[in-house]
Amino acid sequence: MGLCFALADLLRATLPQGQGWVGLVGVDPEGQAYHVLAPVELELAWGMMRLGLMDQARELGGRPGWRYRLCRAYAPPPPRRGQPPAEAFRAARRAQALATGRELLAWAGQRGWWASLDQQRS
Repeated sequence: MGLCFALADLLRATLPQGQGWVGLVGVDPEGQAYHVLAPVELELAWGMMRLGLMDQARELGGRPGWRYRLCRAYAPPPPRRGQPPAEAFRAARRAQALATGRELLAWAGQRGWWASLDQQRS
């Protein structure tokens, strides 16, 4: 079987920089299922990734034994003449979500898990 990350989930977990919130993707120990936590306070997210599951993380939907990866925030784009601001933000968010997807695929591969990215579900 394996993991099939949906771009729509990664978009939901990709938040703007400077807000103090991030998204996380949790993967079960066998590499067969994942879930998204967003938004998560940045400090709590680092604790989940570095120290394992904390009591506060359980309240957010964190799962014992699962491994968590940070979905990096996207930088708000500079204004461009002729491009609506909302479109520029969507493009920046999508580009960062795709980069996160590539990172997740590499991370899964390092663990011997089969994984793919479904860009149709966005």
